Amino acid sequence: MLNAISYTDLRGYKMEMSEIKQNSKEDLTFYTIPESAKLLNTSVPTIYRMINLGELKTVRIGKKTQRIKAIEVNTLLEFYNRTVTILETSKILSISIQSVHRMIKDGTLTVEQMDGKPMRVPLESIRDVAGEYSF
Repeated sequence: MLNAISYTDLRGYKMEMSEIKQNSKEDLTFYTIPESAKLLNTSVPTIYRMINLGELKTVRIGKKTQRIKAIEVNTLLEFYNRTVTILETSKILSISIQSVHRMIKDGTLTVEQMDGKPMRVPLESIRDVAGEYSF
């Protein structure tokens, strides 16, 4: 029988070595607030606003230091890379914002929302509409 090696993670939970090996490297990687802002192509104040609104979760290290899990940033990046805002949708399709809202309401365009973030339109949905209509 193997001796289990355990450690206490940042949240104070004890983890066995076998559990640690199962976690991906991304789970154990953290970004600072400025690093996260750079990766998400936004400002540091916007990152703090996202944290305060609960859109990004942080891990506290000590009393003052906060870090954001890499998986949080990467999930958000993936969401932003495959979706666009309603305003961007109106510009892509060369229609008014009201028309975009109408298309969402009647089901022509689909929307996605991620944990309290504003609604965004998947690029796939825009491609479907653009192919269906000639703008």
